[in-house]
Amino acid sequence: LFLVFLSRPQASRLLGVDSDALIFCLTQKVSTMGGRERVTIHLNTQAASDTRDTLAKKLYSSLFDLIVQRIDNKLQSPGVVYTIGILDIFGFEVFDVNSFEQMCINYSNEKLQLHFNEVIFKAEIALYETEGVPTDKVDFVDNSACVQLVEAKPIGIIALLEEECSLGSGNDMAFLHKIDKQFNNPKSQNASSEYFGRDIQLDNVFFIKHFAGAVKYTVTDFVDKNRDTMSDSMRECLSASSNGLVLDLLKAETTSTTSAADSGAGTKAKPKKTTLGGQFRNQLVGLVDSPRSTVPHFIRCVKPNHAKKPSIFEGTLPLRQLRYAGLFEAIRIRKSGYAYRATHESFVRTYSIINPAVHCQLVPPGRALGKLNHKRGGASATAASDQNSVSADDNPDSDDEYDSFGKRKLPTFDFKALASQLLDTVADLNIIGKGMGFTGVT
Repeated sequence: LFLVFLSRPQASRLLGVDSDALIFCLTQKVSTMGGRERVTIHLNTQAASDTRDTLAKKLYSSLFDLIVQRIDNKLQSPGVVYTIGILDIFGFEVFDVNSFEQMCINYSNEKLQLHFNEVIFKAEIALYETEGVPTDKVDFVDNSACVQLVEAKPIGIIALLEEECSLGSGNDMAFLHKIDKQFNNPKSQNASSEYFGRDIQLDNVFFIKHFAGAVKYTVTDFVDKNRDTMSDSMRECLSASSNGLVLDLLKAETTSTTSAADSGAGTKAKPKKTTLGGQFRNQLVGLVDSPRSTVPHFIRCVKPNHAKKPSIFEGTLPLRQLRYAGLFEAIRIRKSGYAYRATHESFVRTYSIINPAVHCQLVPPGRALGKLNHKRGGASATAASDQNSVSADDNPDSDDEYDSFGKRKLPTFDFKALASQLLDTVADLNIIGKGMGFTGVT
């Protein structure tokens, strides 16, 4: 953020604008009163610093988007529509004092967790239906109501915050009263209300019950941070820049911060400026829509300790992360169905030794699976259309082979049954050997 460290001549030269005009925009604000009269307001030190920071952040954000767009244009090949995207999910943030930034980050986690649930659980059920595999109804934690609490229109935390920002007299406590009235009402029929609450000890705090746990948010500066838009006088100053890049950045920033008043509004609807929270919500919705049209793969990174040092493993920390990420639910649904899966070809190649007719390829693969499953003695297996599936209880790598301390249990054998199985195997090998021209096995 070069504006924080550069002198006035340096900053104005790099931006390609008049030095006095830049200072005026950073230290004063021009407002229109009654639709016509323009009033100049002198900013205090804090307000001037905020204006400077807003300009720096807007330029940085627009520059980042422009670089990514140019890289995409260079990499794009004519007629090729295949893409590979990498999404680095924000870390869930909980501090002693959580503000607007933490709410946005945690909302993104909530939204992406919902996408994870839809992919993992709904895709699993769809796979069972496609393969013709019988399965019971699977229940999982649905956090869609919590997502709606934040992003819903016209009644949602971000929407109500935008409404407060649009008022000249809008302030943080008025915003808090709005969301408290809407969601902290025992008679409310809104399903999202159960995810909202107020702190009885602090009058400027509310909390949201995220999938990872309840987080308290302090509303101080929520309205100002959400506005976070450049003043009209600053836009006029930059629009007169002699630097072509600055003009491109201003155009990109203007495009990204304006949207139609309503998605269903007519073509004559007057565009309105979107607040920072509104931009974040719209971008996140578009971000999630994109992976829904692709084949997603998930990589979960687990932090082993708070110190961020090697060779230190705090057991409760990874456990909490895995639980919050919904991985135990994903494992549970897989284990409740058919956890061990193999293609027909792989299954026949591995287990055909137990049935001589199959091993000698005297029957086609489809009938071979039936013979193998029959030979198995009625265990929980199913021959799906593309793969042979075995339940977790019958899988040789089942969790049942581990005790409560995570140690592998010592195997136990019924030696009489084992001897009988060995004799059967020897007899089968003799049959196979004769078919191949070998002598008997003893």
